[in-house]
Amino acid sequence: MRTVTDLLKHGGFIYVSFENDDIRDLFMKNAEAEGFTYRDGTKPAERKIPYGYGVFLRQDRTILAARYAGRVSCSVPGMERGNLMVDYGKYLAGCDDYLFME
Repeated sequence: MRTVTDLLKHGGFIYVSFENDDIRDLFMKNAEAEGFTYRDGTKPAERKIPYGYGVFLRQDRTILAARYAGRVSCSVPGMERGNLMVDYGKYLAGCDDYLFME
């Protein structure tokens, strides 16, 4: 089974997108079970993020909720063009094409 922690092997600042609320909620549950938190210590499942948002995974096992747009790389510290993005639904389904570049 693929884990949220396994995504960190790709290094850098990773954006994770969600096809729907169910996949987003499953990610939050999985991330919390694996010890991920927001930078302020809030557990992922305790903070509801709006539809259309994804999260950035950091190597320190913290997450940041953010709406993705082409200009996000200029507004989020540490995010640069060329960073990896993950389709979490495809990742969970075991698809090989879950990764893409901005």
